[in-house]
Amino acid sequence: KLDDLSFRLKGFDEPFSGVGGTVSLKGDNITVENVSARYGKSVLKSADATLRGITGNTAYGISAEGTLDAGAGLSLARDITGGKYPAWAKRLSRTEASGFIKLSIDALGSLKDKTPKRYAGSIFIEDATFRYEGLPVSIESLSADAVFNEKQVEIKGLRASDGRSFIVMNGQATGYAGPDPSFALAAEARLDSSTIAAMAKETAVADGLYTDGSASIKLTAEGGKDSARISL
Repeated sequence: KLDDLSFRLKGFDEPFSGVGGTVSLKGDNITVENVSARYGKSVLKSADATLRGITGNTAYGISAEGTLDAGAGLSLARDITGGKYPAWAKRLSRTEASGFIKLSIDALGSLKDKTPKRYAGSIFIEDATFRYEGLPVSIESLSADAVFNEKQVEIKGLRASDGRSFIVMNGQATGYAGPDPSFALAAEARLDSSTIAAMAKETAVADGLYTDGSASIKLTAEGGKDSARISL
């Protein structure tokens, strides 16, 4: 049994703390129950897992939910990718994010497979921020609600704003991991003149462009790998 355990791993900026739960071994099966932990502001609320047949073709089942600190998660991703994927690490170093992401996932599979055979989960984001060096517009408020499984991703609602303009969107992608994916989405945006001017600075039309007021856009799109239809 783990009871309020703390430890630090090489390459991690902060220690893992408040680790609790139970681990049991019976025959060639391992069961992990009611695991919880903290890493900085990120929290693993609850996790359960089973490993069956650890001496052979090991099958697993995992169920977990928690809250990820977006800034700390970004920093961790930078550290992990720095050695093997320096280009990705460089991109991540130009990115800033804040806020919290609530995650839940259930997965079943075999350790011999690269991906789980079955999985499902959800992602919920509220009032996060996102900035990327070089982009003319930063996201000052991002909220999203999405669910996914091995067959489909559904964005139930997404809203992003730079403080002056906003975009809202919902949609789904089916068969995204296979050879014949399809998608459908609907989006609505209101762009303030200051946002339009900021984006135009990155294009050839910026010279002599003056904007006032705002622009409203509604868009729907659907299609697949080889074709798409867009309506405005």
